[in-house]
Amino acid sequence: MANLTELRDALKRRFAHDLNSLERGMLHHEAIQDIQGDVFLALGVDAGAHEDLAREVLYEVIGFGPLLPLMTDPTISEIMVNGPTRVFVERLGQRDAVPHHFESPRHLRYVIQRLLHLSPGKRLDESSPMVDLSLPDGTRVNIVTPPAAVGGPQMTIRKWSNHFADLGTLIEVGTVDERMATFLAAAVAGRQTILVSGAAGTGKTTLVQALSGRFPVTDRVVVIEDTYELHFAQDNQVRLLSKPANTDGAGAILIRDLFHNSLRMSPDRIILGEMRGGEAFDFLQAVTSGHRGSLGILHASSPTEALYRLENLAAQSGLPVPMSVLRQQVAHGLDLVVQIDRHDDGVRRVTAISEVGRVDERGEIEVRDLFRFVPAGRSDDGVRGRFLPTGVVPQMLEALQLAGTGLERGLFTPPE
Repeated sequence: MANLTELRDALKRRFAHDLNSLERGMLHHEAIQDIQGDVFLALGVDAGAHEDLAREVLYEVIGFGPLLPLMTDPTISEIMVNGPTRVFVERLGQRDAVPHHFESPRHLRYVIQRLLHLSPGKRLDESSPMVDLSLPDGTRVNIVTPPAAVGGPQMTIRKWSNHFADLGTLIEVGTVDERMATFLAAAVAGRQTILVSGAAGTGKTTLVQALSGRFPVTDRVVVIEDTYELHFAQDNQVRLLSKPANTDGAGAILIRDLFHNSLRMSPDRIILGEMRGGEAFDFLQAVTSGHRGSLGILHASSPTEALYRLENLAAQSGLPVPMSVLRQQVAHGLDLVVQIDRHDDGVRRVTAISEVGRVDERGEIEVRDLFRFVPAGRSDDGVRGRFLPTGVVPQMLEALQLAGTGLERGLFTPPE
């Protein structure tokens, strides 16, 4: 059996060879897993025990330079590079400056070029100064350069974690309480369609991954994204990624195209990474025509705003559908909106779980909060508050009970 030095050297040789010889962008997540598996098997080592070492070597080969210690620090979830000499990190929910820096603006640009090499069809120049990248391990990188950025290139790295959070984990870290987790698990099992809403960095992806952990193992899941972000343990899953046009304006793969194709792939559930345009209409069409139990992600600051935004995005489909009809489809297609926020103590909390009702006589969609996070000030430990049921019993309760979830009416009774 090889020692750690031999294993590190073998991984470094393979990663370096494939990084420089494979067609641009082909060193994706699955390719990385295959390379690691080949090396582990050849050297007779336990793959599960050396995942962190393999990731560290990959980061070293990619060429993160001064960021390498930050990339390999498991307590750091995000790295913010505000030019070559100003670097900040988010560690355990708190953001602070760190002493790491690049030698020069040229050094930072070199690292950025290495990252671009991993992403097919991505460009970064004066005519296209902003780009989103997905690294082979799922880490997400956003880069902005002049003239869009002042003071040189700006880079934000959101690290991927190989820890698959479940609802139990979210209870432990204070994102939800047991009542909310019990209800969400029942809603997923009962094939309710759920929209997860929140601002950037609030934990929407983690929450969707936790909810997907309650899918039956027999379900076929199709995941559609524009960057490789969502990770699931589901065996029968299909990953579809959009692709921007090349420098000639050709070769684009749109989210809408992927969504239309996904309907031909016999999905039991569809997960739409983030809705930004007309694909919202396709999502509504799918969930109102048999694909119940699907999940979608949207940027919004409240459940009500999420529904309005979904309606407006659906209107961008280009089809002559009246807004009143779109609103009816939103009300009919969605069952729940789960709102998640990041508070100033760094904790991501579900602040509302709301049931979507019918369109009332005023033409507005009824939104009934079932659970809320009620803040009660601050302490040295952070934001104080409680997760509380509102006392509203969801109209879906009977359907969830018939689905065998064992959900009790008492779950929605507020404590005295």
